[in-house]
Amino acid sequence: MANINTMSPKSGRILQEDNTVINVADGYAKDPDDIYIQRTVDAAPFAYDENEDCYKVIDLVHEHIHEGNHFVVSKLFTSVANDANADLRILAGAKKNHIIATVSAEGKAYSYLYSGTAYSGNGTGVTVHNNNLANANTTSSTAYHTPTVGTLGTAKREMLINGGIGGQTVSGVHSGRIEWIQSTSTDLLFRVTNKAGTAKDISINLEFYEVD
Repeated sequence: MANINTMSPKSGRILQEDNTVINVADGYAKDPDDIYIQRTVDAAPFAYDENEDCYKVIDLVHEHIHEGNHFVVSKLFTSVANDANADLRILAGAKKNHIIATVSAEGKAYSYLYSGTAYSGNGTGVTVHNNNLANANTTSSTAYHTPTVGTLGTAKREMLINGGIGGQTVSGVHSGRIEWIQSTSTDLLFRVTNKAGTAKDISINLEFYEVD
């Protein structure tokens, strides 16, 4: 069989024909500008898409889902009063969390992320689900909504959700593409404050995978 040259992002994985996954960085050499890695490989082990004329790859997060190491915790807060808060708290366990947060509000709202918050009550527990519904792995993290906050701690992010006020509102969404990496045994508070002038629904969704 003829050998081929493949160019793949350093973070990528190659999906083989038997649906197993290979780390493309294993045994590969970096090219001079350090953007891609390159290797001459035998064509046989890799799944090839003849229609698109390319080799199939999956990204790192997709692989974590396949492995049962990707989780989601979410909470819908209904009829949040004006100037009131929707709070979702996540406590990391023995592993680091790589978190991407998505918050939605029916109207204008302020979105915050706090670390080092002090609490006088944990709040109500929220179930953390595995994104791979066929996998029984569980997270080392725990989550709560509506904790009793004593001291907010340090604001790590402050964002506007520009959804309008009063009767002239539209839904707004803020979703980051960059991960927040949460250290082991630490606490993060995701807070959304309704500034729409009337009661509105708010949701907070946290997607994450764990690393030792």
